[in-house]
Amino acid sequence: FSNNKPPLGEPSKARRESLKKHNEKAPIQLQNLCPIHKYYAAADTVLTQFKQLLKEGDLDGAYIIGRRFALFSTISLPGHDYYASPDPELIKLRLKNQKDAQWVTTGVERIVQVMDKQEIQKQTAELERIRKQKEKEEKEKMEWEQKMKQRLTAESSSGSSMSVKRGGEEKDLISKLASLNNLFPREDADEEEELIPSAPPQHDIEQNEEMPPLPPPMAVPRIDDELEHSMLATSISAVDQLKSNGMTPMFEEPPSYSDLFLDVLRTSSVGNSTESLHQSTTSSSIPTSPLLVQQPRISIRTIQQTCSHQLQSCINMKQIEFIRLGTYQGRLASSSPKYDSTNGCAVISPLVVAAHIYPQHVVHKAKPELLLQHTSSTTTSKYGLGNVAINEIIDKRAPPILNAVRSKLGLSKHALIIPSDVH
Repeated sequence: FSNNKPPLGEPSKARRESLKKHNEKAPIQLQNLCPIHKYYAAADTVLTQFKQLLKEGDLDGAYIIGRRFALFSTISLPGHDYYASPDPELIKLRLKNQKDAQWVTTGVERIVQVMDKQEIQKQTAELERIRKQKEKEEKEKMEWEQKMKQRLTAESSSGSSMSVKRGGEEKDLISKLASLNNLFPREDADEEEELIPSAPPQHDIEQNEEMPPLPPPMAVPRIDDELEHSMLATSISAVDQLKSNGMTPMFEEPPSYSDLFLDVLRTSSVGNSTESLHQSTTSSSIPTSPLLVQQPRISIRTIQQTCSHQLQSCINMKQIEFIRLGTYQGRLASSSPKYDSTNGCAVISPLVVAAHIYPQHVVHKAKPELLLQHTSSTTTSKYGLGNVAINEIIDKRAPPILNAVRSKLGLSKHALIIPSDVH
């Protein structure tokens, strides 16, 4: 036995593709500077929404939200550097999210099954509607043809009876004229006998009675106004029904005058519509409230130019000073891997602040070279630490702390670290 059941998802494929096209976006990339437990909380919010939509019976909304949760849990969250952290709290959140993702995936598959059933029912109902419509049209057509045949038959029989009656009346008139002529004879009757027709002989009348006259030619059947109106309405409704079913009738309807007028109006008045609307708006006497007036938007390019001018002004006024360092993050990654400071800003910044606020006399006793050097303006600044101290923090002091923090948090080698974890 052959199984005619379509594969899972095939009947509702077009419906689901349309939903994904208008509502689904690519999975987002998570930022490591945002704690992962906040992303887990956002996933729980989406899960609650999925359950609510299932309860309300909104299959389309539940399908989109379920896919959103599944993609976020299986693609976006594993990309976070803290996803594989050995922290017990994060492990608990990860296991819960994985279990929820499995449950939602199963729910989405069941939603697809229900969608398939709905689409099959819609297709069956549409086919049944088309079949009934065809039967109705055939029935109406047969009824109309029957009525026309009956009307033609009735008109034909009435025409025959009228012709027979008319022939009998002509015979009576001739016999009456003959009797009148016999009652009033005149002298020149012999001369007028040739002019006045006499009654036909008796045997001619009997012969004529045996052969009735031919009926007049059959006239074209006339359709009254009510029947013509009903026929026109039936044809128009049939055309509209075909169009509503997505079919094309055997003939095209000519455009109406209103359609032609609207086409001309659209092509000729598009340019003037905006001006007329603006004039009608400006000529209105309704007062505008100053609170409702929107401020003009400033483009990003204008803001960048303004900030650049302000920065340059501060530099010219000696309020800001740029000093190049002798190193950068990750400079020793290839030569000395244990001193790799790549993506170590979360450790470097607090170390620089600590060195800045550290008592000067302690620094002076420990390492005098880390003191502020006011003699050379090219390598130091009169505000903050000198370049030598900052270079040492980046190349020597930060890397060991970076490795320890990443190992404790279970992060990869060059993963960004949340500042709060470092502190």
